[in-house]
Amino acid sequence: MSGKRVAVALSAVAALPVVVMIFEVLRSPRLQFADYWWFVAGATHPDGRLDPAGLLLQHNGHPTFIPRLLFWAEARFLGGDNRTLGLLTVVLSLVVLVVLHRMLPKELSTTSRFALTAAFSFLLFGSRELELYGVGVTGATWLLMAVPGVLALFHAQRGRTVPAMICVAVACLCFGAGFALWPVIALIAWLRRDALWQLVAPLVVLVVAGGAWALTFETDSLQSPYPLGPENYLSVVAGTLGQQWSYKYSDFAVLAGAVIAVALFSLIALSLRQRLGERERSPEVVRDSGWIGLGLWGVLIGVMIALTRVGSGVDVALAGRFALAPMLTTAALLVLVAVRGPGLPVLALSMAVCVATYVLGTHLATAVRNLYFDQKVLEIAMHVGADKTIAELQSTPDVVGRLKGMGSYPFTRGFSPGCGTTLGAKVGPLRELTTGAVDSGPIAGDAKISGWAMVDGRQVDCVLVVDGAGIVQGGGAVGMPRPDLPGTIQTRQARLGWRAVAVPGIGDASVVVGSGGLLYRLPAVRGH
Repeated sequence: MSGKRVAVALSAVAALPVVVMIFEVLRSPRLQFADYWWFVAGATHPDGRLDPAGLLLQHNGHPTFIPRLLFWAEARFLGGDNRTLGLLTVVLSLVVLVVLHRMLPKELSTTSRFALTAAFSFLLFGSRELELYGVGVTGATWLLMAVPGVLALFHAQRGRTVPAMICVAVACLCFGAGFALWPVIALIAWLRRDALWQLVAPLVVLVVAGGAWALTFETDSLQSPYPLGPENYLSVVAGTLGQQWSYKYSDFAVLAGAVIAVALFSLIALSLRQRLGERERSPEVVRDSGWIGLGLWGVLIGVMIALTRVGSGVDVALAGRFALAPMLTTAALLVLVAVRGPGLPVLALSMAVCVATYVLGTHLATAVRNLYFDQKVLEIAMHVGADKTIAELQSTPDVVGRLKGMGSYPFTRGFSPGCGTTLGAKVGPLRELTTGAVDSGPIAGDAKISGWAMVDGRQVDCVLVVDGAGIVQGGGAVGMPRPDLPGTIQTRQARLGWRAVAVPGIGDASVVVGSGGLLYRLPAVRGH
């Protein structure tokens, strides 16, 4: 097969996870997730107007000037849709993918370069990375930093230190992990034997800007209740670097991360030895410099995660939001292996990475999708003033007024609790339903209301809470997992669960479900 045909075929392979991820984003909730509320609260006045001073606030120790400004603008002018941020993350990730492809050494064959690009695509858009796209605020924050970060490495690889430093400065305005790039681009300048100022300038900025950041750094990360040793930090670093090779067990991630780190530093050592042993600029070391920088950046991000998150234990290393660190290190390792071992089957190795990392992310992807149900409950809680439920679902009542002021979802035109009705409307005729129940006890306002329902052997379309006059006073999510039901009733359906919330102080309430355009009342629950 000709090189052009191979490139086209492997480009199609690289496009597969991107297309799948776009569909994943489109089926994610419209309502934003936890960290978004803290960004909005910090960047706005109580009525939703922009608070310029709030843009300078740190988020859990991270400077987030650019993300805060972007999130406010998106909420103010585009409706504050989680899916918009998810699609933005897809675009940003594609930019990262293109830059990494451009960084690949020309010495590699067309097949090897496009096979590695396919591997990069699966590392960026794999199932384990779903949190970066389905939870748009998380992915946008990390990828807004990643784009100028990889552009900095791209410029540094070519000896363009000033553009590289500008890109690093932008990355630092997005997220704290950008600060790890200052020593990295200095190292690249040293490996390339660039001018002395190109080595010194990034280090000077690191001392000044990094020192200023360190003096103002504050974090609300969980503190460990136990005395810690070096192995606690090392296990989190290794687990973070190896998370893409573990299904759901941190021990496997730690082992995989240790192997990746040892292999990466062994290859870096070859370049360092060559740099120290030669008096002239080495083409091989120059070729490797950008990938050495990419791998070290990933390792340093892992170190920063360990320093701030070690109190949560090694399991925190499996968090999908930290997927950028293993992606960077694994990508760098693949390229360094390919250029240092020209006889290796790069195509087979890359395809193994594509398949293995994708299927190993199943458990985490499922966990992310399970988060979506609570978002429907939260948006109802915001509308009906159920402050207790709002706090329980990781938001804050304080943000509701800000969202209203900006006209941000869920306070946009066309919002509906479902079943073709609106909050405050009177429902039509109700049928009684016996294949369903309210399991949570007597129905109360601003409290968890949950149960299950089935109509004609299928899950229902929507759930409402109505008062004694038949007025819609709440609603929630349907299709929730109930794996206990197939063993207790005659059904093969395992997603018959629902959860709802109602306005505080509701009286004589009933739960109503909808199916096929008809509404059904579930049996009333009396006090215990």
